[in-house]
Amino acid sequence: IRDDIDPESFRLTLKAWHAFTPASDSALAMFNAAIRRDPTNARAWAGLSSVWASRAVTSRMPFDDGAARAEAAVDRALTLDSLEGTAWLNRAAIRGHRTRSLVVAESLLASAIAADPGNPETYAIKASLYRHAGDWTRARDATRMARQMDPLSPSYIGGEALLGLCGNDPEESLRLYLEQATI
Repeated sequence: IRDDIDPESFRLTLKAWHAFTPASDSALAMFNAAIRRDPTNARAWAGLSSVWASRAVTSRMPFDDGAARAEAAVDRALTLDSLEGTAWLNRAAIRGHRTRSLVVAESLLASAIAADPGNPETYAIKASLYRHAGDWTRARDATRMARQMDPLSPSYIGGEALLGLCGNDPEESLRLYLEQATI
């Protein structure tokens, strides 16, 4: 992490990440404001790529438009910092969905993991790609890895429970949903 990022840009980037959801216009505005303050803030560019990538893959906007915006932000983030794991992750998600190829996505996910091995979101995206391919076992393995990395996030428990239903294990799903309800 660079130590010469504009402090206000850094603050806006952190605030945007805390507000982030695929539909969050406030996160989008904060990432853009962070970039206006400091166009060399790779983390803000990666955040912007996350907004566009998530909107594209969840059909909140036309896929091609969101993918193009996400890829442009990814390119900028990686030009500024080739170890920006979130940017690699978003490239994997966009290209994996576009090509419907796990082979394409897996090589890019490996780059994301190498750049940012402690990011549980990498494994959540990996699980999503496997789930869309109908590979319930690998999707559950990836979700379980995300849960191990961030055991307090109820969304990973819910993701694993959903995969239990997809993989015809309703008893395990019920156990996980009950666990999720207690967090």
